[in-house]
Amino acid sequence: MKHARAHLGMWMLASVVLLLSTTRAADSSSTSLEAQLRAQRPEILRWETQPVETGKHTPAGSSEVVSIGKAGPRTAVRFADGRVRWYAVAGFAPVLLSAHTVDAGASMTAGDTTRAERDVIEMGCRPLTRIETGARFRAARRLGTGEALCANAVQATPEVERNRPVVLSTQRGPVSVSRVLTATTDASAGERVRLRDPASGATVIAIVTGPGFARDPNSQEQK
Repeated sequence: MKHARAHLGMWMLASVVLLLSTTRAADSSSTSLEAQLRAQRPEILRWETQPVETGKHTPAGSSEVVSIGKAGPRTAVRFADGRVRWYAVAGFAPVLLSAHTVDAGASMTAGDTTRAERDVIEMGCRPLTRIETGARFRAARRLGTGEALCANAVQATPEVERNRPVVLSTQRGPVSVSRVLTATTDASAGERVRLRDPASGATVIAIVTGPGFARDPNSQEQK
């Protein structure tokens, strides 16, 4: 009886030691993995990692992570002893969300967004983290309420937008004339754009000078 109790006590002690050793190794592995992830994606504030169970027994080995693949929802991790394991990875950082539904092509400002923490690894894109106050942007596609925004979800608004009114100015010496036409394409400052007269359908080529404005390239200013 005493021998049985002694053997049971030894077995329990050995189990506790093994459990503690395994826990320390897992903690060390997790710390080492997060260091590699931070080096790859320093903008991410918080990481969550979990080994992906493959159904196969993985023998114990070195817990030192020597390299990782590209950080993704499933990331390959190579250990110092040559083992490679897959990990489920999530990385959280503050990003901009659409505050309401925005149609494709509609103008957007910082007031059309809110900020919240999201898993940017799961997003699979470069997240949009800020819109400068006063900057002119528009939605590249339809955005849903609360949608986490990728950087390519918005685009800079050109000075002249397709199918929008443009004030065309023409000057001949002291005489200056302006009229409102419609842009047939997008165009930025300094670029040439074709404008259409809504009444006659005639078109002219002009040079964009600012938001909603263009000039006749043949204008002759008074000297």
